[in-house]
Amino acid sequence: MAGLLFMMRLVSSGITKRGRSGGSELALVALIIWGFVGSAIGRFGFGYNANALAFFAPLLILIVNLVSPVRLTTRVVLRGFAVVSAIYSLSAILVLIFNIQIAPDFQFRHQTAFFLVAGFGSALVLKARLLLLLHAVATATCFAQYPALTYILLLVVAVVCTAYVCAPHRLRLPFLYVIAAAGLMIILGRSQLDGLRMAYFSTVGKGDNSSTRETLFRIGVEKLRASPFWGNWFVENISVKAPDSITGGQVLVPLHDDYLQLSVAGGLVFTTIFTVVLLWICVRALHFSASTNRSPTWRIRNLYSLSTASKARYVCAMSVLAIMVDAMVNPILIEPGAALTLGVLLVAIFCLREKDDE
Repeated sequence: MAGLLFMMRLVSSGITKRGRSGGSELALVALIIWGFVGSAIGRFGFGYNANALAFFAPLLILIVNLVSPVRLTTRVVLRGFAVVSAIYSLSAILVLIFNIQIAPDFQFRHQTAFFLVAGFGSALVLKARLLLLLHAVATATCFAQYPALTYILLLVVAVVCTAYVCAPHRLRLPFLYVIAAAGLMIILGRSQLDGLRMAYFSTVGKGDNSSTRETLFRIGVEKLRASPFWGNWFVENISVKAPDSITGGQVLVPLHDDYLQLSVAGGLVFTTIFTVVLLWICVRALHFSASTNRSPTWRIRNLYSLSTASKARYVCAMSVLAIMVDAMVNPILIEPGAALTLGVLLVAIFCLREKDDE
């Protein structure tokens, strides 16, 4: 509902006139049109009911933003995400602690944990201590209810993004080198991390479903090999028929890796361009936020001295990165709510773009 209100705001009378569209925005719109047309043809022309239409239809908000004369203000963006994330955290507490069934329990698991990241960033830049406490309680509650490793990964995303924006200018480039090297080591040493992963699940008392994910991954890779570059042009289903031991009676199940799932549907061409463009948008947004930090020291108080536009872009970029990391291990981009959230975050970043940043 928040996303629909956001879209209505975009098509209402303008706040201020927008400048020209950037290349990353146009590239995303082209990719969305590609995915939406293919999914619509598959859904309504061939009867594929489990294709990527639920992902691309909400992302049409980017096309609405492209033709809209409206440019959102930084205050609207910051306050908006603060309110939405506060509602999420409060609802999680009411449902999981007090058992007030305003929504199903599974709505507050790791697949939607990016709302907690958005809330964390909003509370920090607004210096809202009560809001920060609310998100901390909600995070602890959600983790205690379902201690998925995703929460740890998203915490790392929030800490890294915050550390980069708060870092003094002379340390930002070395900091990026360290992060890139750490990421490369994790990718190359994935097999050596199995012991740590199993130790984690044993410590928190949660079952390790890695074997199930690896089975689904192998199924997805086999489907990808049939058409590695262009996939099935998003016409066919992106969920797969898995062994009965996994499906539990379901006919089709998602691959639990959205990048592999998008590759099966749109090929490596689509997924590579889509991922690179999203990363470019986030890095540019974080760089813009960090560039307004003039402090010679590395401290959390540097967030408070940022310009309002820098604060808003920091929150949006960090939240988009949280969604991207979440999508590596969970099927979140096939959920319309998650897709609409991603679209709203991207629209906010584009609306906050400065003239010298285009």
